[in-house]
Amino acid sequence: MYRTAQEALTNVRRHATAEPVDVKLDYSPDRTVLVIKDHAVSGSPGPAAIGMTSGYGLTGMRERAELIGGELLARPTLTGFRVELRLPRAG
Repeated sequence: MYRTAQEALTNVRRHATAEPVDVKLDYSPDRTVLVIKDHAVSGSPGPAAIGMTSGYGLTGMRERAELIGGELLARPTLTGFRVELRLPRAG
């Protein structure tokens, strides 16, 4: 959970022209869900428009989630980008 939050926030800093960033952590009886969502500054170019390339951050987050039975959903939104990590409850 910690490493996914760290990587997602690093990605916002490196690749997005966004403010603010929402971080939400929810617990339920069967799982824990972390959502990090950025909001682009109106009229600013996105990372693709300024020549940014993708790395392995999302792939690494997805692989770590799957190793412990979780899933990672990552997608652009109308106002930025959203990363959602869903982990099953331990035990």
